[in-house]
Amino acid sequence: MRTRGNAGFTLIEIIIAVAVIAILAGAVAPLAFKQLQSAKEEATRRELVAIRDAVADYHEDTGRLPADLTGLVSDDGRTGWAGPYLGADWNDPVNQVSRDAFELDYAYDLNPNVTPAGSADLIVASGGLNRGIDLLSGGNWDLSAISQVDDIVMHISANRLNRDNRRET
Repeated sequence: MRTRGNAGFTLIEIIIAVAVIAILAGAVAPLAFKQLQSAKEEATRRELVAIRDAVADYHEDTGRLPADLTGLVSDDGRTGWAGPYLGADWNDPVNQVSRDAFELDYAYDLNPNVTPAGSADLIVASGGLNRGIDLLSGGNWDLSAISQVDDIVMHISANRLNRDNRRET
């Protein structure tokens, strides 16, 4: 009970306020983490779309797929190279084109072994939230299981690669 002239909070009021704040923080933190991870996944998907488009431009100019991602941002000596195809305004394009939104290197596989056979001539993939690529096992990419994992994958078939028919999963 407060008497006149006694200003301030009682110990029990402070404990209750701290408990309420802790409960609210405990409820909000997982939601914020989930939103952050969703934003990273979406950013990685957007990066893969940009990489797909850059690969299409590179292929159109050189008639080949790039040996690695750096060929999209710096001249790799291929006849017809007219890039950079990606990241002209980036501070560090070689590093930025090679890493996903999770700050991990993209897996880049030119002429991959894939299931189903012949479904891709190039794969660029991110491990996603679990930071590991689940579709790759023993040197073989199992694209038939793509809906069962959190990998974020872009695959290209060179014989279908042109401006009107680009392929991404």
